Amino acid sequence: MKNYGAVNSDESSSSDGNVTRIGVSKEDSNGSPSILRMASAIVIFVFFVFSAAASLSSRDNSELPQDLMLGLAAAGSYDDGHDINQPFFWDDQLVNHFSNDTSTWSNRYYKSTKYFEGPGSPIFLVIGGEGALEKMLYPFITEHLAPRFGAAVIQIEHRFYGPYRPIMAAERLSPGCAKAVRDTLDDAAEAIMSLDTMEDALKSMNVCSDKLSDEIKDLASLKENTMLSVTYSFANYDMDAYPPGKDLMMYKACQVFQNGGDSLETMKNFFKFSNSENKDDESCVPLFETEESENDDKMWDFQVCASLVNEIGQSNNSMFYPHKFVLSEFDAECQSEFGISPNPSSLADALGFRDLVAAGATRILFTNGLQDMWAGGSYLENLSDSILALNFENGAHHSDLSHAGPTGKDTDDIKAGYVQITYILAEWLDEIKAESKTS
Repeated sequence: MKNYGAVNSDESSSSDGNVTRIGVSKEDSNGSPSILRMASAIVIFVFFVFSAAASLSSRDNSELPQDLMLGLAAAGSYDDGHDINQPFFWDDQLVNHFSNDTSTWSNRYYKSTKYFEGPGSPIFLVIGGEGALEKMLYPFITEHLAPRFGAAVIQIEHRFYGPYRPIMAAERLSPGCAKAVRDTLDDAAEAIMSLDTMEDALKSMNVCSDKLSDEIKDLASLKENTMLSVTYSFANYDMDAYPPGKDLMMYKACQVFQNGGDSLETMKNFFKFSNSENKDDESCVPLFETEESENDDKMWDFQVCASLVNEIGQSNNSMFYPHKFVLSEFDAECQSEFGISPNPSSLADALGFRDLVAAGATRILFTNGLQDMWAGGSYLENLSDSILALNFENGAHHSDLSHAGPTGKDTDDIKAGYVQITYILAEWLDEIKAESKTS
């Protein structure tokens, strides 16, 4: 194995399952930059390991439009001076890359050629996450890696948009949090079922009755969804639990439960806290957080039914109320909502993730923030000399790709991670350039 310093050690900190693939742009026979050779461009896939992110590389290279990948200005000038937050649209994006359907749609993306040095230089492709992509993200790529390697940057919106337990991060931030949450939920579940009516339970937690989903019809279903609501909120706080500190939502949520008191009163305080950024001035609050757009929520539901099946539950040892994932029940929900049946293995099989080495994959870098619940679904160990893992003890959800870029607030492992990532990319690019000269 090659030695990449702290690769796959506890010295670093970062994301869920970010993936980096490497290549170099080449020239057509007439000497012009060819972005039609997408497979030979440097590509950084920034997505949750379970995302359907092969949207560009799945298409036949000969069909890749040159204007999508670079939009190069004439006469060899690669930077046209446009605002990098100006959206562009790829009108020929395939709707489905895993079928014979040739239907297309218009896919929004952003591009920067500010530092691009032309043929022989890399291209970084960033795939958007589960939400609308409103601007260029990740200064570490656009303002650090791009000038370092003379690279162009393309960031394309996730086609669906325009929980492993987070107990580790909670306990690190506020020792005793896990027990306080579980004890409160156990007591609250019992208290809800002891009340006479669902209206009484909603009033005790100050939850709006007119914003409940149709599946909540009695005390039992209200109890189940109340427990899940807390789990989902902590899952979101877990992903943002970086850099460590008392200003994090995760820490503040723990404090709500650790302050003690009546279980339903604590639930009332938690729902008020979790909806504190809601703009509406209401006397009651929704059971589930409403910060995501309605479209994003709906598309996430569709995505987990169609291709990103999360077989996730909570055991009796969880900090949350026990909940068993039952595929047949999930199938019924997906059939009712979208008319489709989930296939938990379809995406991993289609992308070769069952055995990347056997699939012939090379030069892939997984960065894992170990405080992120999604790290449980990533590769945490090196699979080969060029399929590598960087594990960051303090990292949460893609902390190495924060919206601030490298800053003085970063923990030492994240700072070391920036250096390691840059070093690995540099070595791979040098290898590819050397290979291209001999081919």
